[in-house]
Amino acid sequence: AAAAAEKAPFAVFPEQADLRPGQTQQFRVSFRPSRDNNYYSRQLECFAYVKTMRTFRLVTEENFTPPWTRTVWAHGHTFGGSTEAFMPKCSFSVSRGGSRLIFPPTVKGDCSYQTLTLTNEGDTPVSFDFPSKRAPDGRQPAPSLFACFPSKGVVAPKSFGLVTFRFEAVDTRLHHERLVCALNGSTTNSLTLDVNAQGHVPRVKIGVDNSFVFKPTCVGAVTARDVELVNLSRINVLYEWAIPEKLAATLGVSPHAGILRGGETLKSSWTFCPQKVKRLGVKVPLIVRVQGEHGGGSHGAS
Repeated sequence: AAAAAEKAPFAVFPEQADLRPGQTQQFRVSFRPSRDNNYYSRQLECFAYVKTMRTFRLVTEENFTPPWTRTVWAHGHTFGGSTEAFMPKCSFSVSRGGSRLIFPPTVKGDCSYQTLTLTNEGDTPVSFDFPSKRAPDGRQPAPSLFACFPSKGVVAPKSFGLVTFRFEAVDTRLHHERLVCALNGSTTNSLTLDVNAQGHVPRVKIGVDNSFVFKPTCVGAVTARDVELVNLSRINVLYEWAIPEKLAATLGVSPHAGILRGGETLKSSWTFCPQKVKRLGVKVPLIVRVQGEHGGGSHGAS
């Protein structure tokens, strides 16, 4: 029984129930600790499915629906009111020195993620918690662009836990926030992370002032020149030249499409083969987009 309580310190009753349309069901969670002066944390999962899915004899491959799942975290401890928690000995695996967490350049409108290891070097379990911030007057501040999961938990002795941080890039400003991780329920024993992140939009420069000129060329001859593409942003962009179909025999470019990394300069080789004697001035669109987008903005080269 003690071993079972150690593995499952939380129990849910009833373990299953049938819900009719519009019905509400209450579940009771009980805490059954097996040790004194200890922290406990478990993630409880609830699976829901249409009742006709309970056996393969009632469904076919065409109407089978996978179950839905919801999770909730359960936390508890067995420290008495006069018992002080053990002194924690934990640290985050920040790649750069100090306590700075720097997110990579993020596309505006997207989210980026960073995962850190929270290592417990001590001989006792340590609880961690990222408490929600409140304004000095007690009011709830504006929603933060940074979030973490899990925001609360327990790290076993001589072990580690993974904490994933998310940044939502709603604009292109540089955002800085200090995240405090309270250890063993006390902000006195805490870890601090200085988080920095910024959103970016794709910006590409073509040649000089987004234009370039070929030398005068005889009809039927071919002249070539290189044109530089400069990615002025810090995010990777996908580009593609959209030469008009009527100019396919006159203009050529290599490479026709590719990826341009943040801050990178790439040379495109252009060829011009005039078909008749005339002065030719055209605008060739350069379609620029970030990975994952179906559409994209366009720049023009003359």
